[in-house]
Amino acid sequence: MKILKFFFYTFTLAVTLSSCTIVTSTNVPGKNAKKFPKTLQGYYQLELGEDFAAFMGDENKMYVTFKSDRMVVNDGTTDTETLLGDSLFVSKIKKGYYLSMGAGTNYTVYKLKKEGNDVMMYPLFAKEGVNANDLKPFFKNIVEVPGEVDENGEMGAPSMSVTIDDSKLEDYFKSDLVLNEPFKLKFIGKKK
Repeated sequence: MKILKFFFYTFTLAVTLSSCTIVTSTNVPGKNAKKFPKTLQGYYQLELGEDFAAFMGDENKMYVTFKSDRMVVNDGTTDTETLLGDSLFVSKIKKGYYLSMGAGTNYTVYKLKKEGNDVMMYPLFAKEGVNANDLKPFFKNIVEVPGEVDENGEMGAPSMSVTIDDSKLEDYFKSDLVLNEPFKLKFIGKKK
């Protein structure tokens, strides 16, 4: 299983710049697709907020290509390719698409939303201070995972592991609990 830098950067961005509660899933939502929808296929540049872009530097531009059965991430020098079904999943619930990455019972999930030709990626993360009781109306099997001790000996913020209930996922993304700060994939063209 390849861990893509793309997900590392988006995860780090959320943790670094946003006060949030990390929420991961034990399952992939909806029905898995064998191909990326044609409406999502294309070549994109990951656009980060000014603060994080300055933190990363210009040399760390990220490019993402959604092909029919794979995602290719380029960090400016190297391509990393991951096939759908190999720690990368695109799934559908009604008319909505979700991108998940992970394995076993630990998935990072993003809701995908088209805005013109661009794709907005909304992480499953919640706002800071959200607890297991807050998440009960939307998820099953909610487990609080204790934070890790940092280099100063201080305990980090806990995260939440949940099982997605497909019928309630859209309600969660409409709630005031969700961290409503998407990552933007700026459309460059149909082919790299």
